[in-house]
Amino acid sequence: MRKDIKGYEGIYEIEGNRVFSLKCGKVMEMTPQTLVSGYQQIGLTKNGVRTFYYLHRLVAEAFVPNPDNKPEINHINGDKGDNRPENLQWATKSENIKHSYDRGLRKVLKGENHGRAVLKDSQILEMFRLEEEGMSKKDIAKYMGCSLPYTYRILNRKVRKVLN
Repeated sequence: MRKDIKGYEGIYEIEGNRVFSLKCGKVMEMTPQTLVSGYQQIGLTKNGVRTFYYLHRLVAEAFVPNPDNKPEINHINGDKGDNRPENLQWATKSENIKHSYDRGLRKVLKGENHGRAVLKDSQILEMFRLEEEGMSKKDIAKYMGCSLPYTYRILNRKVRKVLN
């Protein structure tokens, strides 16, 4: 069943995940553009002003109930190009982020792969080896070029677990 797109009544309609233009007295299906991010967008024109919308938002607003007034839309199967109403659900930002980690769409970065990592895993292992050989934490910090408090936190296993 086709529905008018809110704000574009009589100009555009939506059915499932397909958008139709009613301009010029004939119904024409519009083709969404796929962005580098994987999301699809579609441009709607009213009074000479063209505005781009994410297709998943248009579909969700038309067909997916939102009783809790949640602000974001989650693709249940993780496929940003699958904009069928049954694949969309309303979510909070934290629910959406949690879902992306649960589905493996985002990876938890640990060890030297973490964006704030100062030392490589091999350097961390070297710190432990030097400590075992009797080098002081102060000398290890100086040798590795990092602060003494950071060296203490590493050697006391408070930060930076080494991945094997």
